[in-house]
Amino acid sequence: MSLGMLPRREVGRRRFFRFLRWTIGPDRDREPVHLFFCEGEDEDGARCGADSGEQADAGAAREWTFTHLRDHQDHRSYGQLTYVPLVMVPEEEPS
Repeated sequence: MSLGMLPRREVGRRRFFRFLRWTIGPDRDREPVHLFFCEGEDEDGARCGADSGEQADAGAAREWTFTHLRDHQDHRSYGQLTYVPLVMVPEEEPS
């Protein structure tokens, strides 16, 4: 085969696809999950890495940071991860 020449393809059944408009939004059947984690450093310079554990309630996960700070007053840097389940929905259902 030389450059610029495409190999011949077998022609099979044709399929037609309809283009649809889609939107993305929260999946109401599943709950978000919240996690807070400590980015503070221990005395030896190692990152703490403690976390709140996965929580369905954002307030409960956030409350963990205050409890952790009370026990480790030099740990003042935190991060938050929130998983929000999403679903794709067509503007109109395909027929």
